[in-house]
Amino acid sequence: MFWEVFVAKNEKPVNNKPSKMTVMLFQLEGSDETLQEGFRTINNAIDKLANPVVRVIGPSPSVKGLPTSKNGEEGGLRVHDAEVVEETEESADTPQERPKAARSVSAPRQPKVLDLDLKAGSAPLRQYLEQKNPTSDNRRYLLIASWMKTNLGLDEVTMDHIYTAYRHMGWQSQKDVGSPLRSMKAQKGWFGKGKEKGGYTINHLGIDAAERTSGE
Repeated sequence: MFWEVFVAKNEKPVNNKPSKMTVMLFQLEGSDETLQEGFRTINNAIDKLANPVVRVIGPSPSVKGLPTSKNGEEGGLRVHDAEVVEETEESADTPQERPKAARSVSAPRQPKVLDLDLKAGSAPLRQYLEQKNPTSDNRRYLLIASWMKTNLGLDEVTMDHIYTAYRHMGWQSQKDVGSPLRSMKAQKGWFGKGKEKGGYTINHLGIDAAERTSGE
């Protein structure tokens, strides 16, 4: 009597790894007793597999001319072929999550020191700022822009102008020097957009806020 045994092992994906399937095909021939003994032997082996699927195909007609078993008896159990095929595939039930690309955040441009005459006018910049004694970045920016408009004739300033004044005064600037300029334009309305890229023009509201004895 001739039997074929099909064994499949399926491993579910773990931690987004692809699933695996192991397929084994055995062809057995022998008497009923030897086949039963062979089935027990195979079952003991495949019991070690996780969630195996076993399918027995047969019996089929005996094939003449096949070799005898190891003990020489006719009809002994023989395993003609044992084939193992491993397939790796993506799980259809569990879609793989692709990692999201991290957003690239560009670092703020590093400001540069400009060649400015900060001692111009009746009151040099240092003297002017020490008299006003501003403590917040917003008010410092307003006073610097107001002084430069009056004494240097600059209708608009950039973060480079502010940074130059901060270095002149020995003040610690923010990491993003242009941030206060952007917020005072968008939220306070004290600056307008300049003609040059990165330029800001202080308006009458900004000058009034700068001249207050205290404020933002």
